[in-house]
Amino acid sequence: MSMQPFEPSSLPRDMMIPLMNRHSLPKDYYIPFEGINGYYWEWNHTIRAYVLRWSPIQGEYSPPLLTRGIQCRIIPYKTNNSNIPISVLIGKDGYHFKQISKLSNTPYIFYVKSAQLIEFWGFPACIDHAIQLFNKHIKHWEQKKQISNT
Repeated sequence: MSMQPFEPSSLPRDMMIPLMNRHSLPKDYYIPFEGINGYYWEWNHTIRAYVLRWSPIQGEYSPPLLTRGIQCRIIPYKTNNSNIPISVLIGKDGYHFKQISKLSNTPYIFYVKSAQLIEFWGFPACIDHAIQLFNKHIKHWEQKKQISNT
């Protein structure tokens, strides 16, 4: 069983970790990385070694903690103080967050309900772009709401 990694989160070559006895396992064997959600081992045919990869798990908190260069920026979003519910901003099955993530090349965006915070995980320039897109998205929904109220 082989999983396709989310490309922007690919680990740098120096993070690739070969297994000592790589011939004992099939080449496309799936090895879960215990303890951190979203990480798994994948056989790389080019370098003939297993590589630690990351792919987000939908609906679960699984940020790219081990990926070099990735940072987290947190912005508060209080649903009590806003006219737009967070569910509308996230979209059905995370559609809007996925679109913002794809357009900004930010590998991970997650809303932490208990703390009412949005976490943006990625490289600094990508996070800046993602936050700009998110703010545009909020303004779009605020304008839509104003038009429907008049």
